[in-house]
Amino acid sequence: QPNKIIEINGDYWHGNPKLYKPDDIILKGSSDEILVKDKWKKDKKKIRYAKSLGYKILIIWESDLIDKPQKTINKILHYARTKNKIN
Repeated sequence: QPNKIIEINGDYWHGNPKLYKPDDIILKGSSDEILVKDKWKKDKKKIRYAKSLGYKILIIWESDLIDKPQKTINKILHYARTKNKIN
């Protein structure tokens, strides 16, 4: 049974650490603001929960899809094709 998740994170909405510092402010929805470090905490909590249910997760950043599309697609395909191992 498949137990993999591929999550594609928007650079802005998830605060890509290559582009944002922990104390930067981003929007949380249409009007609320959140510190990037708090968004990272929420994302880590979500990932831990998924892993506790037996899922393996691949995180892809928006900028990787834009800047290195073929390499990123190959990474996704490799992940999807490999045998499931919980990390």
